[in-house]
This record gives sequence, C-alpha cells and structure tokens, in this order.
Amino acid sequence: MTQVVAYSAIMCEKISNTWRTAIFDKRDHNGDYCRDFNDALRTLFTDHSISVVLDSIGTHKNKMTESASLLNNPPSTRKDCYNDYIDIVSEASSIARMATDPSGSLQSYNNQVNETFENLSKKLDHFKIKYGEYLKKNN
Repeated sequence: MTQVVAYSAIMCEKISNTWRTAIFDKRDHNGDYCRDFNDALRTLFTDHSISVVLDSIGTHKNKMTESASLLNNPPSTRKDCYNDYIDIVSEASSIARMATDPSGSLQSYNNQVNETFENLSKKLDHFKIKYGEYLKKNN
C-alpha cells in the first residue's frame, strides 16, 4: 500500500503541474508547445519514465487488492478491523485511479486528490489509534 500511495502522490503532482502549465503556458512537461492540456497529458502519459511509474502503480495496486482479498471472512472479533482496513485500501485505490486516469477540471482534480489524501491520512491515523496496541504486539 505504501508503494501505491507514494508513486500515486508523485504522479498526481506531476499531472497537476503538467495540466497547470499547459493551461497557462501552453507547454507540456518537457517544455514543448502544446495546443491544450489534453495534448500535454497525453504526452506525459506516453513518456517512458512516466510509463514506468504508472506500471509500478498498477503492479502494487494489484498486489494490495489481492492481499486484501485474502483477508475475506475474518473472525467476528476482527470484523471491525477488517472493515477499517478495507476502507483504507479503498482510499489508496482511489488515489491510484486519480494517478492513472485523471478527470474533471484542474481545480476539481486537485480538490479530489487533496480530499482523498486527507481522508486516507485520517483513516490511517484512526486505524493506528484504534489498533495500535495490537500492531505493537505483532511487530
């Protein structure tokens, strides 16, 4: 999950910066002229170094969701923990989706990214507080 969130954060920032530069300066991420932000984002996503990051996000997201699916049918005493964990995985998946498939306007995209990262942070803090004693015992 850490890898998904870290690579997605890098990618979301790169998307936002590219989008903003295309709108205001008519330049893509390489500094070359572009007609609009769609062209700039298309160029960004075809860049080899960006493709490597996108592939990594996809690979780690698949591993994250596969691992989460192995936890199906937890004991009744751990059902709340399982549900909280699945909420965290869902937020991380949303972040990965925004990093690989941006949509909306620049402002709505940035708002959605910020809100999702904030939600993830709150859920992680909640999880650590709620299950911290258990996590310490298993480390």
